[in-house]
Amino acid sequence: MHGEGVGTLNVYGPGGQETPLLSRTGTHGPMWRFAQASLGNHGQPYQIVVEGVKGGPGQDGDMAFDDVQVTERPCPPPGSCDFESSLCDWSNLGNGGGGVDRGDWLRDRGASPYPSSGGPNKDHTTNSDQ
Repeated sequence: MHGEGVGTLNVYGPGGQETPLLSRTGTHGPMWRFAQASLGNHGQPYQIVVEGVKGGPGQDGDMAFDDVQVTERPCPPPGSCDFESSLCDWSNLGNGGGGVDRGDWLRDRGASPYPSSGGPNKDHTTNSDQ
């Protein structure tokens, strides 16, 4: 959420709730921000509604919503899986695993060695060059 015209991003959960599970207002800078919300236990199909509300008369402002994960488990504590010290629950297939392996996950630091590919120039979790 970045820019003068940014308003509010709301996320509504099951049951058509009037109060959002998650709400963010105003500019938050030109970087990704982490957020999470617990939906509770639901045994039936449900919808999640993401609403973007324009904040001003201008057209300057961007909102994005990315990396959505829905599980039956409660949300982990913020920052518990940031790839800073491990691969968390991710793993590489390896050569003997029988699966297709077109590349391996690697942990590294610093700007992307491939800037023309659109890789990040900062760590989006810590907003640092490390």
